[in-house]
Amino acid sequence: DMMKTVVGLPVAAAGAFATYRFAANVPPVDPATDVPVAGAYGVRVTDLVPAELTPVDSDGTPVADGASVPLSGTPARTAMWDASARTLTTDLGDIARDATLTYEYRVRVASAVAPGTALTNTVGAKFSSLPGTVPEEREYDSPTAAAVLSIAAAAPAITTTSTVVKYGPAQPITYTFTATPPARAA
Repeated sequence: DMMKTVVGLPVAAAGAFATYRFAANVPPVDPATDVPVAGAYGVRVTDLVPAELTPVDSDGTPVADGASVPLSGTPARTAMWDASARTLTTDLGDIARDATLTYEYRVRVASAVAPGTALTNTVGAKFSSLPGTVPEEREYDSPTAAAVLSIAAAAPAITTTSTVVKYGPAQPITYTFTATPPARAA
């Protein structure tokens, strides 16, 4: 099974960072048949990243095509970024029955994404039924999982000023609040 979520609130402004989490899980039993399952072998995860998102390294720098994207999780891993296919791919190896491997990575939202846009990020995996290369092994595709990141309008800048430099007892204070709307995208 694959799981996919946006870490924290699933909302970000254009130009902001977001973090995605995916998990590959091998349940103890098949939920449809209630029969115990074996592990998954040679698990390869492919994450389809929307065009409005760019994977970044740990410093927030966009990752170049063909470069590794750091994944936080245990054990430590990286994913290969293919910019033309818009995919992150990583090999998780073997996953034992009743075990889950969970990883996170960061992206930056393009600055021109319009507020109200919903970006759907999908992840899936391929795995085999037996370890190694065995003539009887079968290859499977996991069901995919998706997470939606909603793009919010940029917040206005709010400043506060006061007429009082030094406060005294019973002295009235006047506050002024100024809200500056964000610049409109061209």
